[in-house]
Amino acid sequence: MTTRFKPTLGFTMGDPAGIGPEIIAKGFPSLIRHCHPIIFGSRPVMERAFKRFQPQRGAKPPRIVDSHPLDSNPTFSPRHLTHKEKKLCGQISIAAIRLAVKFIQEGLMDGVVTAPICKAHLQKAGLAFPGHTEFLAHLTQTRENRVRMMMSGPRLKVVLVTIHEPLALVPQLLSISRIKETIEITHLSLKKYFGLKTPRIALAGFNPHAGEEGMFGQEEKTLILPALRWAQKKKMKVFGPFPPDTLFYRAARGGFDVVICMYHDQGLIPFKLLHFKDGVNITLGLPIIRTSVDHGTAFDIAWQGKADAHNLLAAALAAIKMIHNQRFQKKG
Repeated sequence: MTTRFKPTLGFTMGDPAGIGPEIIAKGFPSLIRHCHPIIFGSRPVMERAFKRFQPQRGAKPPRIVDSHPLDSNPTFSPRHLTHKEKKLCGQISIAAIRLAVKFIQEGLMDGVVTAPICKAHLQKAGLAFPGHTEFLAHLTQTRENRVRMMMSGPRLKVVLVTIHEPLALVPQLLSISRIKETIEITHLSLKKYFGLKTPRIALAGFNPHAGEEGMFGQEEKTLILPALRWAQKKKMKVFGPFPPDTLFYRAARGGFDVVICMYHDQGLIPFKLLHFKDGVNITLGLPIIRTSVDHGTAFDIAWQGKADAHNLLAAALAAIKMIHNQRFQKKG
């Protein structure tokens, strides 16, 4: 009888003033049943979180890699952060991500789950990237145009062509090549990490009613359809473009494996209506497995014992499933 492989999974603590330390501490008893967790961040901050939110006697102690040693042990009161503390929060967040990626690259871990960061704090710390996705692409030497954001839940998966862009700029940023790359990355990732032999991919239209044959816009004809035809010639199962107001209902009922959306809110509004608590953020296109919680730092409730760890557990289980599917593909 063979024992099931138990992966080693990294957890970055995120912003120390946010709910990341709390949800990692609360979720730890469940995490150790499914993986060997390694926590990256400030050791004194994480030890305080475990003492406060997981004071179980006799429990297995967490393995914490102190990625940013501190001279003192600041409390990081979320509502009263000084400029210096905001910068330090960003530095701690950056150091945890950087070291976790290094562990994976050196073969010491199988993947990483990231807790929420504060983009403003990253900027104060001098990071030139707007968030996790772009920073991870840099650390893994992946071209940014080959990385995509997927939101994954039991009923619906969406992948974004454009991510954190002003809505007014989206028409200029959409292109045939960008849509083609999104289709290709999505297709390959669903096969590699989700075990789907022939993923069914739906393309959302950009305009109301998917343009209504050009009455409400030309993007469907000039951008989306050429990319779709290219993918179909490559024998990918891609359909559309469909009116977004009915597409997500069809996808959530099992009609498609994933919906490719042209912009951020087109995909995330329906997704979060269905998966506000169990949705997972997955970065496609990286040479490493990275999942994340589908929520922010929640400074308003941080360090008050109010944070829910269920989303972190969903992100961990998603990463573990991806790791197992990847191993199965390699063995096959």
